[in-house]
Amino acid sequence: MTPTTVLAVQGLSCHIRQQSVLDAVTFSVREQELICVLGPHDCGKTTLLQAIAGLFPVTQGEIAIVGERMSTAMASVPAHLRPVGLVFQDYALFPHLCARENLAFACPVPATQEHKDAVQEMLVLLGLTECAARYPRDLSTEEQL
Repeated sequence: MTPTTVLAVQGLSCHIRQQSVLDAVTFSVREQELICVLGPHDCGKTTLLQAIAGLFPVTQGEIAIVGERMSTAMASVPAHLRPVGLVFQDYALFPHLCARENLAFACPVPATQEHKDAVQEMLVLLGLTECAARYPRDLSTEEQL
């Protein structure tokens, strides 16, 4: 049985202010395959991962996950609808969401009472109940971590 391709990146290019960050990147990952993205500082590793996760726009090319097209230059599936997890080296919070909403975003369960209770429990466990309604810009570094 031939392994299924779970990630296909074809001719992917991304730009920041007319400057090329990725240029025609092509690779695929099959089931049970483990890959590593290596390269020197500022070569586009983070941009590649962000594009796959739907956090960075594609200028050219295509990203497909388990055969479903996720990104092209013309259309993109939103990050929260992709079956992708991305963990940054540094903390990364959505600046437009308060602490409670950032925590809730991480829970894959739909917004039910059970979901709301789980988020509240996490706020209590993390000692963040006092700042649940604050935005990342209003949190201390410790609270953001």
